[in-house]
Amino acid sequence: MSLRARMAISDLLFGVQIAGALLLCAVQFLRLIETTQGQLLSMYVCIEAYLCFNLMLALDAHRVRSGRVIRQALWTYAIWLVLIAFDIAAFVINGSYQWNENDTRTAIFVTLGVVLICVATNSRNIGLEDPMIKSLLAMLFKALPQFAVAVEIEQEGGHGVPGLAIIVGNLTILIRIGQILFAACETGWNRNLAWLCASETVNEVSWAVVSIVWLIWHLTP
Repeated sequence: MSLRARMAISDLLFGVQIAGALLLCAVQFLRLIETTQGQLLSMYVCIEAYLCFNLMLALDAHRVRSGRVIRQALWTYAIWLVLIAFDIAAFVINGSYQWNENDTRTAIFVTLGVVLICVATNSRNIGLEDPMIKSLLAMLFKALPQFAVAVEIEQEGGHGVPGLAIIVGNLTILIRIGQILFAACETGWNRNLAWLCASETVNEVSWAVVSIVWLIWHLTP
């Protein structure tokens, strides 16, 4: 594939990614104002941490070797960071949400996971500047809360999760993985891009679980 073709495809992916982010967060914002059933505030707070770690990985990759696609990835994570904050605000606007047991479990398990990762890596003299640590923390902050949401949907129902959010969520994750692959083609692989790709892959696996549980709930009378 020629350089011009790769750039054209990466630009298209970036445009679809941003459009998908705006669509997903807008639809989710409106639904959260109406109902929070099947949703966890703890997940959205954790998502912000996940986005911060992935933004750091993208920024480090940019510092190693800059390129058009990795700059697009930086904008991608920055825009998601802002948009998710609006969805958190929707919980406040709704006013009826109550922190529940699944929120508490999520907070406890995430905290324990952070401690475990820090202890394990510190014993090997690996600091936060290492891409692996940022990626492991990103995986923890994204996958574990999404598994908790799958449990919440199974227990309480999923009216607070629009079907469009399920579809666009999977699509945008896969597009971000594609953006990372195009960035690697443009600038070459480095540990930041590799661990960023690993983070997004775990994200897709956990969101796929949410999608399956939501679909089963939706199809079950």
